[in-house]
Amino acid sequence: MEISKYPVVSGKFISRRNRFVAEILLTSTNERVEAHVPNTGRMKELLTKDAEVGLAYCPSPTRKTDYTLITVRYHQIWVCIDAVAANRLVYHYLSQQKGIRKLQREVTYRDSRFDLAREDENGYGYVEVKSVNLVIETSDHRNRCACFPDAPTKRGTKHIIELTSGLKEHQNNALYFVVQRNDADCFVPNQLTDPEFTQAFQNARQNGLDVHVLLCDVTINQMNVIKEIPVYALDDNGNITKGNHD
Repeated sequence: MEISKYPVVSGKFISRRNRFVAEILLTSTNERVEAHVPNTGRMKELLTKDAEVGLAYCPSPTRKTDYTLITVRYHQIWVCIDAVAANRLVYHYLSQQKGIRKLQREVTYRDSRFDLAREDENGYGYVEVKSVNLVIETSDHRNRCACFPDAPTKRGTKHIIELTSGLKEHQNNALYFVVQRNDADCFVPNQLTDPEFTQAFQNARQNGLDVHVLLCDVTINQMNVIKEIPVYALDDNGNITKGNHD
C-alpha cells in the first residue's frame, strides 16, 4: 500500500518545533522546510537530529506547510509515522478477508467516533485502529515488543472501554494495532507510560474483545502487512510473563 499518493522526497530531520510541525533539511536542494507531523506521539527515539526521513510533497492553499513527514529511517529499517495510514491499511486488510459484507469508515457509536464498522458472518461491530511506532527490547534480550501508547492517551482508553462495554450489543467489536515497522515479534501494552490504558486493555481482552496486531514491512512510501503477531504482558522485571501468551 502506498503511504502517500503524493510525490515523496527525502530529507534529514532537524527538530520538532511542536507536536504538529517539524523542521527538515531537503536532500535534493539543501533547503530548510517545515513539515506537518501526522502523529501526536512523542517518538523521541525516532525523530533524532539528522535522521533520514520521507516527506510527501502536497502543497495547497489550505495548508500551512507544503510537506508531510510520513516515514523515518531508524538504524536499518523504515518506520511509518503517519497515523492515518494505519486506518487505510486495516480497511484494505479487512476488505480482503472472507465473509466481509460491509465496511464503513468513521462511524459514530455512543459518545465516540470509531475508525471503521464491519459486518461479516459474525455480525456487526465497530473497529478502532491504533498506529504503533515504539518497539522495546525485553530485559533478557529475548523479545522485541511493539508497545502502545508512547504517550498517555485518554481518548484511546475511552475507545477501549466503549468497545468492551458494547460487546453485549455488538460481539464483533474489535481493536487493531498496526505496527508500522518490521522489527517486533510481539505486542505489549505500555504499562509504564499509561497504566489506565493498560488496565482497560487487559479488561477488554478478559471480556472477549477481538484484538489483532499487524506487523508491517515499510519503505519510504510503502507499508504492507507481513503477519499478525501475538499479544503478551511484561512482568516487573521487563520480561515476557509466562501464561500471558495468546
